[in-house]
Parts: sequence; structure tokens; C-alpha cells
Amino acid sequence: MKVHTLKCINCDGALEIEDGIDTFFCKYCGHKMILEELSKASINAKVQMKIMEHQERMRDKQYEQERYKFDKKEQYKIKKINRKSRSSLFSILACVVVLIWSFSYFNSVEKKSIKEEQQLQATVDEIMKDIDNGDYDKAYIKAKSLHYTSNWSSEVEDKWDNTRKALIEKIEQAEKQSSDNNDGGGFFNWFK
Repeated sequence: MKVHTLKCINCDGALEIEDGIDTFFCKYCGHKMILEELSKASINAKVQMKIMEHQERMRDKQYEQERYKFDKKEQYKIKKINRKSRSSLFSILACVVVLIWSFSYFNSVEKKSIKEEQQLQATVDEIMKDIDNGDYDKAYIKAKSLHYTSNWSSEVEDKWDNTRKALIEKIEQAEKQSSDNNDGGGFFNWFK
């Protein structure tokens, strides 16, 4: 087996040539080179390439023809459906639209309710911090404004009404306990 070292005529880089190929490119500079003499393997490779290209074109044409037949059948079916059942198709579409609208409406109302409950819970957390910090006026104002308004469920509304009442009671108890603790050694206790 003979091994020949070939160099690119453009950049003098080492070339790698596959057997049976008469046209190739330098991997360094991209220069195109053509071998003068075609080997038998090269001719066979070219013939195989042409056969494969022809087969690929034929498959593409066959696919296009099948697709055209399919499209024609589908168009015929659609025309037939349109002629026979326009009113029933309209009824089905109307029902679907109503169902989608209903679902999206109730879903948006539920999302609004969930968002409002999250905001109310955040307010409850703020109120608890205000109570811990002894800022009873601020906590009381926030507790009074704690109202559920989404009208999603009367149970949820009752829950937040009860939460508001419990928080107000807690604020009043904490404030009373705080004032009792502060008055223990104060000036006015001397007169009691």
C-alpha cells in the first residue's frame, strides 16, 4: 500500500484525501482542488451520488404528490361538512366558547380570591409585628381595614371577619396588658 503526502498548492498545508473522491477542499484555507485522473472508485462514487440524488428527488416528488392528494381529500371533506352541518358546527363552537369563557371567568375570580387572601395574610403578619413592637394604634387601624371583598365564598368572608375580630381583641388585650405593666410604678399609682 502506497502512502503519498500531498500539500495544498495555495497554503502548503498537509492534505487528507479520501479514496474515490476527485474533488476536495483544503482544511486549512478552504482551497478547492480537483484530481486530474479519476480512479475507478471515484467514478463509481460519482455514479452512486447521482443515483442517490435521483432517488431523493423522486421521493420528494412522491411525497408532494401524496400531500397534494391528501390536501384535496381534506378540502372535499371540509366542503362536505360545511354543506351538511353548518348549524350543528356553529352550535358546538358556541358551546365550546361558552365553556371556555365560563372556565376562564371562574378561574380568574378564584385567582383574584387567592391573591386577595395572600394580601390579607400579609396584613395579618404586619399586624402581629406591630403588636409585638407595641404599636397598637397602627395595628388597630390595619385590623379594622381587614376585609375580604372578592365575594368568592361566604365561608372565606366569614373566616376573615372572624380573623379581624380576633385580631382586634388581641390588640386590645395586648394594649391593656402593656398599660397595666407600665402603670405599676408610675406617678398615679401613688394615689390609688
